[in-house]
Amino acid sequence: QLDPGLKIIDNGSELTVDAGRIDITAEDDEGRLVVIELKAGTAPLDSITQLLAYMGTIENPEGKPIRGILVAGDFPQRVVYAAKAVPNLSLKSYSFQFAFIHR
Repeated sequence: QLDPGLKIIDNGSELTVDAGRIDITAEDDEGRLVVIELKAGTAPLDSITQLLAYMGTIENPEGKPIRGILVAGDFPQRVVYAAKAVPNLSLKSYSFQFAFIHR
């Protein structure tokens, strides 16, 4: 649901790069690397910087284009503005719903 055609390529574990640990590394249906950063609740103001650092330090010997996706429950307006300036970066918000079931 996050992005059609994504295939996770990190074997289910965070990838460690010089800038830190990438939450999810994937490849899209066009062969581009996709770095996904997950944030609980509202994304901190420095989350764009963090994601860009991961994108800049990921090993990419084939020179594939790299995309970034920042996932959070909500985004401060400054984060939204910053993301608009980076064409290969997208913001995705999540929501969830749960219910109590009596058994």
